[in-house]
Amino acid sequence: MIVHQAVVDKFVQLLLSKTRGINNDMDTVIDIRSASAFEAKVKDTHQRGAKFLFDNLRDGALYSPTVLDHVPTDCQLMAEETFGSMSPMRFASRIQRLTVCPRRSASMASITSRVSSASCRSAVSTSAKFPLIAWS
Repeated sequence: MIVHQAVVDKFVQLLLSKTRGINNDMDTVIDIRSASAFEAKVKDTHQRGAKFLFDNLRDGALYSPTVLDHVPTDCQLMAEETFGSMSPMRFASRIQRLTVCPRRSASMASITSRVSSASCRSAVSTSAKFPLIAWS
């Protein structure tokens, strides 16, 4: 997620509240190999400067909901679907500074881009910058 800095404090507060409010039992991530690969992506992202805001626990094929901020846009967590309870995000001070995450490979699962805004005009103009859009 790339969140505009004007709403970042409220957004993070709501995201953490909702994350804490869900059943925080560990969730199965397909299998142990997938959970291990997921953990490696999270570790790489953290080593590259991301900060943990909520959990990051793994037990075999089980993985806790995890929230990270300051995630570089070229990290796998921002560019590829993890199929897990992961919320990677970073902040932008201006819409012009939003960066499209590079696609890794046509054979890999991709994530859609979503623009949510109170302004339809802003959402439409911003969405034109992204290759895949899910309207909300």
